[in-house]
Amino acid sequence: MYILHSKSQALSTFKQFKSLVENQIGKRLQAIQTDNAEEFLCFKTFLHEHGIHHRLTCAYTHEQNGAIERKHRHVIDIGLTILVVASLPLKFSVEAFHAVVHIIHILSTSVFYNNNSYETLFGIKPDYAHLKHFGCACYPLLHPYNKNKFNFRSTCCVFLGYSLQNKRYICLSNTGKLYVSRHVVF
Repeated sequence: MYILHSKSQALSTFKQFKSLVENQIGKRLQAIQTDNAEEFLCFKTFLHEHGIHHRLTCAYTHEQNGAIERKHRHVIDIGLTILVVASLPLKFSVEAFHAVVHIIHILSTSVFYNNNSYETLFGIKPDYAHLKHFGCACYPLLHPYNKNKFNFRSTCCVFLGYSLQNKRYICLSNTGKLYVSRHVVF
């Protein structure tokens, strides 16, 4: 999942996505489907240069993108729900949406014949041991963040999700500081 702050970021983000997919999976993109929105007009040259077929939906027919529209709605609904359950404000919606997408990728679905997208893509079963309840209390090891040895080694934080770069947890302190740590007690 990529968060765009403006529609002008669509092409550069798609280029990042294309590189990631092709490097991780070892297969090249063959086609994409978009609506006729203005932010996709600049894709034409790039897609042509890379031999990627660009399918366009008919104007005002959202049902042609039904699967992605439903998945988008699903991520939004679950993300907002876990924010409410955790009593967190909307400013943490990006973290909630990332956590939801992470969980969706490792859960079984009938679309993949009761496998999950992670297992389908990489051929290995995901590890569920790292899953934690969004918004729960956690205590990250603060030693790497401390300026001197007399600072506390941990403090009560709120679990906000999983780091996208490595196997670490994102924790929010009551002062609003974010800690990313592998060593966390839940």
